[in-house]
Amino acid sequence: IPSHIRSIVFAIKRFYKPEWGEDYAKHFSVDTVNGSPGHELKLDGRKLSGTYLRVGHDKASGGWRTYKLRQDFIAASKVQMEDDITASIVVPRSQIPNLPAEYDMFESLKISQNCEWRLFQRPDDAILPGFDQQT
Repeated sequence: IPSHIRSIVFAIKRFYKPEWGEDYAKHFSVDTVNGSPGHELKLDGRKLSGTYLRVGHDKASGGWRTYKLRQDFIAASKVQMEDDITASIVVPRSQIPNLPAEYDMFESLKISQNCEWRLFQRPDDAILPGFDQQT
């Protein structure tokens, strides 16, 4: 599937409401620019914008390494366990064998692991003094 089509599919997936049924297309539109359809997808007249993730500094080009997130990405609220570096993932319960019955009520489970021992640096490269004025 071409990436520009995949992006539209993820946007529809994220914003689709079951009560729309098969009539979901009327909620999505684009503006007409110079007599031709534009390139910005809108939901009920509201422009949908992309979400980007900035991860580290690219030494070769001198800029940030920036990645576009999927249109159906929704940031999770942070679960503060301690003042440590923690990696986490959410997985379907069915993918984890031999769970106690008390987990049957959950469709998915979040697994967290403290990773401070790996000595991660901050992903925003705040380790370069003065490089990012917002940090």
